Amino acid sequence: ANRIGATNFHPAPMIEPASYVTTQEAIEDLLTVTDSKSFNHVRTKHSDDMKRRLANVEEGRSLYDNYSDSWKKCPWNDASCTIKENHGGVNIHPKDARVITVREMARLQSFPDDFIFEGSKGKQMVQIGNAVPPLLAKAIGLAILKSRNTSIDLNKS
Repeated sequence: ANRIGATNFHPAPMIEPASYVTTQEAIEDLLTVTDSKSFNHVRTKHSDDMKRRLANVEEGRSLYDNYSDSWKKCPWNDASCTIKENHGGVNIHPKDARVITVREMARLQSFPDDFIFEGSKGKQMVQIGNAVPPLLAKAIGLAILKSRNTSIDLNKS
């Protein structure tokens, strides 16, 4: 029991590593979606030099040696790199020579497409990068409810 007398339930893994959603599965269909501010999907327009530099970054590596956890290229056929706010040092798209869009960030964090972020692009990225991913929040919430002996259907979505 914990300090308030409730049993701590540690949820079993919901999926096995072989079933993880890959970056490709999460965002591939967005490659053909037209830029849309209302959908939070606007590609950054980089200089030709920056596009060349981004294209040369290996998956899982960073554009900058001294910033190993920012400007990192997401792996295409594996689970994404960690999505975080990172003071503008966003993730690099694995197939396009650019950084990922707000919508791509949101998808990788498990936000549904009908969740719209407000504010400037930078503020939207902060909202996503600082958020607890919705699917993780749900799992934590369900574990808390279970520990409080609340009668709920844990299989309900």
